[in-house]
Amino acid sequence: MSGGPIQFDPVPGWPQWWVLAVLSVLFFTTLGLRNAFRLGWQKAALLTGLRLLGIVLLLIILLRPARREELPEEKKDLVVLAGIDTSLSMQQTDAGNAKRIDAATRLVSESGLDDPRMRLRLSAFDDEVRGTTLDQLTTLRAEGRDTRIHNAVTTMLQGVRKEENAAALLLITDGHDFEMTSAAKTALAARARGVAIYTVPLGASGQVRDVSLRIANFQPFCYVKQKCRISAVARFTGCENEFLTLQLLRDGKLVDSKQLSTRQEAELPVEFVVSEAAAGQIEYEVRALPLYRETETANNSTITYLNVLDDKLRVLLLEGEPYWDTTFLQRSLMRNDKIDLDAVIQFAPGKLRRIRKSPGQDSLKLPATRDEFEAYDAILLGAKIGDILLKEQQAALVDAVREGGGAVMCLRGRTGLDPSAAAILEPVIWEDTEPVTGELHVQREGRSLAPFQLLNTFRTGQRVLPPLTSTLRIKERPPLAASLAVTRDTAAQVAADVFIHRPVGRGQSLALGAGDWWQWAFKSADAARDALFDRFWDQVIVWMLSSSEHVSGAQHRLRASTANLPLGQEMFLRLQFKNDSKPAGPPVLDISTGGDAPVPVTMTATDDPLQFEARYVPPKTGRWRAEVKLPDGSVQSARFMVFEENREATEVAADRTYLKKLAESSGGRMLEAAEVKPFIASLKDALRPGEARYRLISLWDRAWVLYLIISLLALDWYLRRRWGLT
Repeated sequence: MSGGPIQFDPVPGWPQWWVLAVLSVLFFTTLGLRNAFRLGWQKAALLTGLRLLGIVLLLIILLRPARREELPEEKKDLVVLAGIDTSLSMQQTDAGNAKRIDAATRLVSESGLDDPRMRLRLSAFDDEVRGTTLDQLTTLRAEGRDTRIHNAVTTMLQGVRKEENAAALLLITDGHDFEMTSAAKTALAARARGVAIYTVPLGASGQVRDVSLRIANFQPFCYVKQKCRISAVARFTGCENEFLTLQLLRDGKLVDSKQLSTRQEAELPVEFVVSEAAAGQIEYEVRALPLYRETETANNSTITYLNVLDDKLRVLLLEGEPYWDTTFLQRSLMRNDKIDLDAVIQFAPGKLRRIRKSPGQDSLKLPATRDEFEAYDAILLGAKIGDILLKEQQAALVDAVREGGGAVMCLRGRTGLDPSAAAILEPVIWEDTEPVTGELHVQREGRSLAPFQLLNTFRTGQRVLPPLTSTLRIKERPPLAASLAVTRDTAAQVAADVFIHRPVGRGQSLALGAGDWWQWAFKSADAARDALFDRFWDQVIVWMLSSSEHVSGAQHRLRASTANLPLGQEMFLRLQFKNDSKPAGPPVLDISTGGDAPVPVTMTATDDPLQFEARYVPPKTGRWRAEVKLPDGSVQSARFMVFEENREATEVAADRTYLKKLAESSGGRMLEAAEVKPFIASLKDALRPGEARYRLISLWDRAWVLYLIISLLALDWYLRRRWGLT
């Protein structure tokens, strides 16, 4: 740093400062002349000099003097980022008479980026980003099976170090982006780093029209007469503002159809609701009718399998303090054909009433071991359960849920279990609050669940449900606890959590923080006519069990990790036994497709002695089946679909629209191949030194200036007092 001239910044401005300075000097000079007649010229001159010196110091402070110091130029290395697309679509021979990848490498080598001052940072990208050099250009091959431009841009930006400035980011590509990230979001990431993107499109452009479908969800099991959703995703290319006809086929027969407007979207969800009257594994196909001049129609359909169970669900209800809610729920479950209910109700201290729905069975005993609790698919807990179950029984219940994959529902908030058991089985920690009465409102996490969709369907028109009463609120919410619904008092703007769900080890727990559910079945004529109370609780129990690892009904169950497997990925299969049905040795799966001979795969044991696993990578596409023969002679099977999607080879037109939007949104522009070399030459202007920088160092805010002013004023006061002046 070097010193510079002194600068002034007066307060107030210069005209006012001069007026103040002149008036101050005249005033104190006049005062000094008056004192000269009383003290003499020498004493008066001394006092006047002290005062004028103090005033001059104050006036200098008001000038705010500062010294200008030059700062050294902030030097950062200039780098140029460049990326070459190496996905399969770059193999197309439509960049002049050459392949796109060859045109891209030639463009980079001849553009002038080899200037050492440019500090080129070159990358090759497809589904991942790899650093490369100019010497390695001839070795690049277009073999990537996916293009992720957003990932490529953000990865290259992250490679810019703090001591560097990126002059530009050059992307040489055909514009295929299957990452489904908008151009605006990618451009925003570049603008945040102060880097403009310049795109160079390669290849012939054209309007490719294509619709593709893929299954979006997988539900391992559903139950007879349960409403299940088959969800798919439709992706569109060049199909703006079209009307698309979608069909649902069950085992090859049309069962439903709907029309979908593509609007300007790149993809949209598709959903069908189905219900099966009998058990089995059902094949469903979602199909899109071909559009006019559609390029590829082989990807217009997708297949999934629905596993439907008709086993009776064993449910245990425990209640230590009878209340209307659990009483009405008990009666509802007794009427439900798919549920086999056992109930133990404490109607007085130490006095239990045992209720068993299925006649002819042994007398009902409270479960005492983990196996006895695991005999039930769901366990419903009311209040004061600690009066019914001993600590040893509570520990067995915890193991059945946490280790055995069971489902427990806390119907009245606090269960009254021992604190150690309650901390595990209750999804949240509750505390008392003033009663809040309000209507049920479904949260975002619960909107896709069948029980709450049933409530939303009921509320169409003017139908309303009786309000619920909440006397609890959440004091502490453990991780993974999700609020599915709340009650909201509109007048008081108070909300209370009602349905809270949380996984517990391999099992799960659901808690209710509000009461007066019974009024839905008694005080609402509409709800009673629609049997809403019965249907709602039926859907709640079925939903809990359909997403559980617990084996219901049958002694064993074979489960596939998905019904739709991309080619090259691994299928995971699990065989779960129940109770004492474990085989003598590891089971063997026969996996086959079409008329091919089955491939035997020996399953391996897991930490759970009743569970076996197997992994298999299908070598080709098609419908596959996994079968296992069990010791009792029965056969369990699981079907799944293996598909291949290679959009890099079917959608090859250059997407100039996307590349133009990406460049302009970031502050850059789209370049033609002939413009690249002049553009690189213009970047070299950025190598010129920037403007000089400086800073101002104030000179007036020093401690000695303050001490001097105080000293002058103190000396003036002392002399005036000594010489008899007031």
